Amino acid sequence: MPGGTIAYLLKFAPKEAYIDDLLKGHLYMNAAEYHNGLPGEQGDPLEASMVLPACIYGNYRLPIYCMYTVRENNIVDNTVKILIRMIREFGCVDG
Repeated sequence: MPGGTIAYLLKFAPKEAYIDDLLKGHLYMNAAEYHNGLPGEQGDPLEASMVLPACIYGNYRLPIYCMYTVRENNIVDNTVKILIRMIREFGCVDG
């Protein structure tokens, strides 16, 4: 598998309140159509690709919970290395 096997799935959130909600068991999801229509590089053309036989184009109302995949090669000295581009795209530049 390119990049190694999956080590973690991370959730980015632009507001601490969103993380608090997640810790309380509340998941916030947008429809696949929302993600596919984002400007620039944000929209992932493979959105919903892990939900077989779902297809973004045939199932635009499918709710999607977005997470970031950390592969084994993204971990250096027990630290997860995340591209700054990904941090910006998830709206978390301030950490």
